Amino acid sequence: MLQLFLLKRLQQTLFMTLISVPVLGFDNSDKTPSGVQVLTEELVLMKGEALWLQLPCPASRCEACLENQPLNLFPSPLNNENQSMALIATPLDGESCYTLKVRKKGRDWQDYILTTEEPDYPEEALSVNPDMVKPPEQALERIQRERKEIASALNTTTQGMIAGAMQLPVPLQKITSPFGIRRLYNGTVKSRHTGVDLRAAEGTPVQAPQRGIVRMAQNNWYTGGHLILDHGLGITTSYFHLSELLVNPGDEVKAGQLIAKTGATGRVTGPHLHWGVHIQGVPVNPLKFVEDLNAFFLNRN
Repeated sequence: MLQLFLLKRLQQTLFMTLISVPVLGFDNSDKTPSGVQVLTEELVLMKGEALWLQLPCPASRCEACLENQPLNLFPSPLNNENQSMALIATPLDGESCYTLKVRKKGRDWQDYILTTEEPDYPEEALSVNPDMVKPPEQALERIQRERKEIASALNTTTQGMIAGAMQLPVPLQKITSPFGIRRLYNGTVKSRHTGVDLRAAEGTPVQAPQRGIVRMAQNNWYTGGHLILDHGLGITTSYFHLSELLVNPGDEVKAGQLIAKTGATGRVTGPHLHWGVHIQGVPVNPLKFVEDLNAFFLNRN
């Protein structure tokens, strides 16, 4: 039922009208884009989802930070010179409440409360090679190095590159493992699932969902053949368990370009594509993100 629900959500366009509340002298007479929240004193975000937040001043005159970490701001999709947008994500295992600060440059900061809620993510039991649960001593140094390389790649992004909707990297046949579940490998809880697993026979072509820059293209212990694409604005996409890597770090790719082929490398039970989306290094549900992103860019047309 969960897989069917996710498929339906992806195949539908969700249009929701949000009530605009005047803040910081903001004129809310314009239509709010679908999937976007306006700035209010109390905001709610589901863990594992991205918050598209509309701010009451242009990016050149506005500042925002979450728990004192600066946020990237970019123009409104309605090309309104008096507005800007921020893209926010919080960790699956993060806090239940955050402080968001916003100000027009030269004015005092104003505080807003961001409350997070966690969906009821289930558990999933998997049987894999024991070395992928308790790796041998000689592999530990490699694993630690790869984790640092992955973290660096996920946090290396450019400003203002993404310019349109996203497509899926492979045809959507079946979601074999959804986002956010707690995974038990050989009976041991080891991780949260930070992407979605899409059914794909070995050798299925993988396409870039949007233009981007390759930040990682290598074989890793757990993730096997691993690509990371930087799409700008803090948005990256990840691809695990690939059998062939067809691009190199630093390459610029176009939307729809063939970048890899699926496989069964790394910690897997069979061939598939693990696809992930991160916002400034924080994983979010790829299917919900694509739904919101595509609705977001519809407003530019």
